[in-house]
Amino acid sequence: MEIDIRGILLTQKVNLQWLKDLSPQHFEDFIKFVIYPEQENVFIGMQIHSHANGLLDGKESTRQKLYGGNLFYDGHVEWESGLNVFHNERLNLTPSNFRFIEDKETLICLNKILNKWIDL
Repeated sequence: MEIDIRGILLTQKVNLQWLKDLSPQHFEDFIKFVIYPEQENVFIGMQIHSHANGLLDGKESTRQKLYGGNLFYDGHVEWESGLNVFHNERLNLTPSNFRFIEDKETLICLNKILNKWIDL
């Protein structure tokens, strides 16, 4: 399947091999993903996490509701993205790196949504 720079919205559950077969591959070891918890949507394959907002309404208020991460083809999930900075600041958290999500409740919610759409 061919995707554009903004990625694509998943509409059915996929597996790691399906993700690995996507074209173009922006990164050799992983694929970027974005979660929109309000609608339990998962977007994958963008070159930069914030590009997924272009598949929504493009507004800053919507971008601030998105979470980003990287899914490695071995199944490892890294919750690292510039999109996550806003959430850490909002929760008054001081992680070692503001780009990473470390809040346990948030991770439980996000992992549940990710597993709904991607068979890890």
